[in-house]
Amino acid sequence: MKDKDSTKEQLIVELLALRQQFATQKKLDEDLKQAEKFLTKNLRGKTTGPDEFILNREDGTHVPVEISTYPVKIKGKMVVLGIARDITERKKTEIMPFVNSTQI
Repeated sequence: MKDKDSTKEQLIVELLALRQQFATQKKLDEDLKQAEKFLTKNLRGKTTGPDEFILNREDGTHVPVEISTYPVKIKGKMVVLGIARDITERKKTEIMPFVNSTQI
């Protein structure tokens, strides 16, 4: 019975990963459009966030982050201060009730 439960759990994890892979590309496209809107707000002097995005790492993997941006003036020049927080663990925690309750 333990092997069956292990196989079931592995299958669920693989299915969730596949679903995530397809959703990630769509999310990346949406995130680019959203980032453009937020930068426009920053140009008008408004803050944004926290908002969720998917960022690409140099190794090609993706990481979910929460980003807040603030327009600030430094030495007379307007710049945007961005703060990004990795929310991978939070996302895993959000998925676990679904994984634990799924029946195959």
